[in-house]
Amino acid sequence: MEVRQKVIVLSVLCIVYSLPQIWFFLVGGEEYAMLSLGILCFAALSYFTHKGTIRVNIDKIDILFVCFISYCLFNVCLPLDVTTLSRTFSLVGIWFFFRNLPRKDYGVMMVQWGIILSSVVQAAVAIMQQFGVWNSLHAHFPATGAFGNPGPLGGYLALGMTILFLRFVRFGIRSRCEQVLIVMCAVILLCAIVIADSRASWFAVSVAAGVCCFRRRRKRKTKSIKFMALSACFLTLQAIAFICYRPDSVFARLTIWKVSLLMFCDAPVFGNGTGSFLRRYMDKQTEYLSGASTFIKREADDVSVAYNEILGVLVEQGLVGFCLLMAFMIFLCATLWKRDASEDEHSFLYALISVLCFSLFSYPSSIPAIYVPVVVMLALTPMGKGMNLSKRYVRSFATLNLTFLVFCFFCNLSFWTYLDRYRSLETTPTNIFDHKPVPWFVRHNPICLTSMADAQIAVGDQMAIIITCGRLVQYHNKSQWYMALGDANAQLGRLKEADAYYGRVCTMRPGLVEPFYARFLLWIGEDSERSVSIARHVLSMPAKIENSETRAMRESVYEFLQRI
Repeated sequence: MEVRQKVIVLSVLCIVYSLPQIWFFLVGGEEYAMLSLGILCFAALSYFTHKGTIRVNIDKIDILFVCFISYCLFNVCLPLDVTTLSRTFSLVGIWFFFRNLPRKDYGVMMVQWGIILSSVVQAAVAIMQQFGVWNSLHAHFPATGAFGNPGPLGGYLALGMTILFLRFVRFGIRSRCEQVLIVMCAVILLCAIVIADSRASWFAVSVAAGVCCFRRRRKRKTKSIKFMALSACFLTLQAIAFICYRPDSVFARLTIWKVSLLMFCDAPVFGNGTGSFLRRYMDKQTEYLSGASTFIKREADDVSVAYNEILGVLVEQGLVGFCLLMAFMIFLCATLWKRDASEDEHSFLYALISVLCFSLFSYPSSIPAIYVPVVVMLALTPMGKGMNLSKRYVRSFATLNLTFLVFCFFCNLSFWTYLDRYRSLETTPTNIFDHKPVPWFVRHNPICLTSMADAQIAVGDQMAIIITCGRLVQYHNKSQWYMALGDANAQLGRLKEADAYYGRVCTMRPGLVEPFYARFLLWIGEDSERSVSIARHVLSMPAKIENSETRAMRESVYEFLQRI
């Protein structure tokens, strides 16, 4: 591998392993990072193909990868989501760049240790958060790392621990220095996984470690039936313990899976479309809650992911997309399972198993910090006999994708610069869709719309909130944006419109006190009969969250009823 290739590989890996924290230090940092990865990989692919130092080949795995990605792109929901397109194109660039790099052992080692050390950094941050040295990024959980939730933190730690486990089973052939480093990293990661309190991460590490041990016993030709029986008993006991540990969480996941299955049944063959889960789930949940028990209604929440990637794929891509994905995974696992493959290559198999097990109860495909390193690892899978692509075709393909990603990068740069000025009141409030030169980009980018809606709510720009949130609910059909629409209309004196939005939140989340209380305040001086009816419901309703705010709302309603 020549010097320029090494520099680009190091640059790409540095961005990959900084994904967990880059958004924390830079506004819009995650989008900048994803676009930068795609631009670097496509530019390098075009340049090195032109120079002849890289020859692009495609085999069965590449064809299946392209088929699944192409199907997802053609199945995308309207209106278009620019973020989905740009991230997908960036992943394609990462895949083909690493897929066609010259295979070197130190490159694989660099990827492995990069994941381990990055996860150790997150573990150290979580430990400091647990002891109050660093503030958590979630109001209800003391430790989240640089993530906003302990779930993704657990998945990231499980990925690092799985790669590190391979170092344990190969302990005897390593230097003393590396042995000490392995032990230190293992202790830090285990402490952080305990702190993260993620059951899915424990399950992922257990299964990956079990598969690794099983393969080594099979390689030595020792009896493995007893080992398999013990492993099955251990996993069964682990599953029972996880269910008993937090039964309410298990029940909530089961409800989400039921509603997701109903969505799948609506379009079982081709799916509801890429990005449809965020757009349609809450409406399906509202329909499901109409005939549900009081307990289920009380526990209903905003849901953005299926908490099971298999269900997520079935809902969005249907059986066709699911079969394409399974074919890709089967060929990939079969290639990595070969007896003649090196231990370093097998470590990628265990990492894939870890992520797949974690994905059964979580949402790694929504976290770039988790799925991008996995794509890098899988792209380093040994290649079989394939077809060599011409330089002209590769350069045209790379140039087309590069142009789109550069356009998105500068649109993001323009938008975030404008947003900073808007937040600091350096520019007058204006309609976001009149913002030049990228109104189309912002209008089709839910991340930009979300950030702008938050800024407009903070500034109190009511008309702008109505326009932005009205567009945003087409992408993120969540109760918080309908609450914002209701508040904005109430501030402008549009009582009927505000009541309609509050009413929609009440049906989406019947256990949430805030929308009912907002309707009570809306009609308290306009329609006494309606306000009394809502007030009585607020006093009697079973609330999902009982805190000082909800108690204050109930007390206010009680005083009102006492007065009349």
